[in-house]
Amino acid sequence: VPDFCIQSLIPFVEKRVKILNEQVANRKGIHRTIFGVTKKFFGNKPGAQSPASSMNSVVYGPDAPELQVRKLGDLAFMFQLYELAYQAYHTAKRDFSADQAWLHFAGASEMAALSAFMQNNPAQEYPLRYIESAINTYLHPCKLPELAIRATLLSTECLKSKGMYKDAAEQFV
Repeated sequence: VPDFCIQSLIPFVEKRVKILNEQVANRKGIHRTIFGVTKKFFGNKPGAQSPASSMNSVVYGPDAPELQVRKLGDLAFMFQLYELAYQAYHTAKRDFSADQAWLHFAGASEMAALSAFMQNNPAQEYPLRYIESAINTYLHPCKLPELAIRATLLSTECLKSKGMYKDAAEQFV
């Protein structure tokens, strides 16, 4: 197992993070420019929306820059690169919000809050507004109370560990 990790897994992840960083840097500007012009003239959102889908659902292609940013955040989080993960989730959160992709937005907000917490930086406050936004988004546009409960439980544990008991109690209200 140690040989596998050192010789295969870590180099693979390093290469993947580098590729994702390059893809995000290169395609992000082009994607936004193209869709910004399209949106300006035609009023379209970048995600293809299915008429039969529920309200505010956006479907991204597997190579969409928004999903590449999210994937970068997920990889960084898994390998405890919490600052990089936070930056990626924060960027993805803004993109998903602009596209009104609410389920993606809520997930990115939740992970941005967890990444900030995991940095364990005393100078940085726990971004309570991110997790509250995720919880409210899971509840209202998405109508997924089970995800809101998960986010609430994770948030209360983070708040308790920072000694923010009053805020933790308010999460349940």
